[in-house]
Amino acid sequence: MKKHILIIGLFLLSSCRNNDCYIEESLVFLNQIEREFNDKSGLFLIHSYGAYLPPIITSQDLESELAMYLGKDVRKIIKEQKKLSENFENQMLIAENQIPIKEFHFFIEEMKSKNLPFWENLVEKYNCVSGISIPIFSEDYKYAFVYEYSMYGRLNGGGSCRLYRREGNKWLLEKTFNEWIS
Repeated sequence: MKKHILIIGLFLLSSCRNNDCYIEESLVFLNQIEREFNDKSGLFLIHSYGAYLPPIITSQDLESELAMYLGKDVRKIIKEQKKLSENFENQMLIAENQIPIKEFHFFIEEMKSKNLPFWENLVEKYNCVSGISIPIFSEDYKYAFVYEYSMYGRLNGGGSCRLYRREGNKWLLEKTFNEWIS
């Protein structure tokens, strides 16, 4: 009986659904596509949140856009992987012009606590901010879903939801949806 539990435990540890594999796959993915979004003129962020909450996109919209790629229970997959990504979002440093997301949160809180104008201080301190969410993968790691954005001021930004498909060792853009511009 103990041998069976040990074998099952070892299988689960080596499974690609564990946190280590998720982190590794996320880093490979983000290192490849970071250049698409990071123009190096300002701050670059990677974080665990983004398109997963309204009003950016509703869970019903995600279900309809992603079900054929991620599987039947899109909400469950997103919830589980979002939870995993929260554990390491501050360690995902892949770009020279990047800071941990918690430092950006400190900046936001400082602006609020001192009642300072957010957008003016954002532009003064960082010039602009671009970012991408940590990916949400299909169970077979063939597809990756992310939210990307750029902000250059109060009414100067944009973003979109993107779905990538793995072809060998490369990630190719499969679909863009829910684009916005301000």
